[in-house]
Amino acid sequence: MRTRHGARWLLVTVTLLCVEGCVSTKTIPLAGSFPGEWTGKSIALVQRPLPAFAVMSSGKVALGALLGPAGMGAMGAAMAREGARLEVEDHLQDPAVAIGQSLLTELVAADHLRAVDGVQLTRPTGSTAHAIALPATDLLLDVRTVGWQAMYFPTDWNRYGILYSVRLTLTDARGDIIAQGFCVHHPQKTADSPTHDELLSDWGQRLKALSRKSGDFCLQDLRHKLFGGETAVAAHD
Repeated sequence: MRTRHGARWLLVTVTLLCVEGCVSTKTIPLAGSFPGEWTGKSIALVQRPLPAFAVMSSGKVALGALLGPAGMGAMGAAMAREGARLEVEDHLQDPAVAIGQSLLTELVAADHLRAVDGVQLTRPTGSTAHAIALPATDLLLDVRTVGWQAMYFPTDWNRYGILYSVRLTLTDARGDIIAQGFCVHHPQKTADSPTHDELLSDWGQRLKALSRKSGDFCLQDLRHKLFGGETAVAAHD
C-alpha cells in the first residue's frame, strides 16, 4: 500500500512539473543569422521573485495517503510550507538566476549585444509577453523556474534528490518569441544521495549543492537547444 501511494504521488508530482513545459513548449533555437539586425541592441534579463520550493517528505505522503484526499491536500500544504521556510532560513537561491545570468553573459559576448538593468517582476506570472510593461530595451531574456522540489526516490524512501524544471524565452520588444526552450532535470540515486536529515542539515548545504547541480544540467541543456539546433523538447534522465 505504501509503495503504491508513493508511486502515485510521484507520478502526480512529475506530471505537474512537466505539464506546462513538456507538453506545450516547443524548442525554438536561435536562427543562424542571429544577431544580424540585433547587433549592438540592448538586452535585459527578467528578474522574477523566488519561486515556490517544496520538500516531498515520505512520512507526510504516507500519512496523507492514510487520511484520503483531504489528508493528501493537507500534507501537500505542509510540504509547501516547509519549502517556504527553508527558502527563508537557508537562503536558497533560485537555479534559474544563475542560468539566466550565464546565458545573458554569453549572448552579450558572442552576439555583440548591450546588457541593461534587469526587469523586476513583483509576482510570479506565466507569460513574459503579457506580464511585463516593456522597458526601453530591444530584447528580453526570461529564464523561469517551473518546478523545484526535494523528493524521495520511489525505490528508496530514505534518500532524496532534487526534481527541477525551467523554461527559457527570448523575446523582442513586441513580445514576439525569438528563441525558447524547456529543461527537466530528474534526480538519480547514487551511493551518496542524502537522507532527509542530511539534505537539510548545516543550513541546507546538500540541498543547495543539489539545486546547483540541477541548474548546471539545465544550463548545458538549454545552451545546446538554443545553439545546437534541437527541434523538440524532451525530458531528461
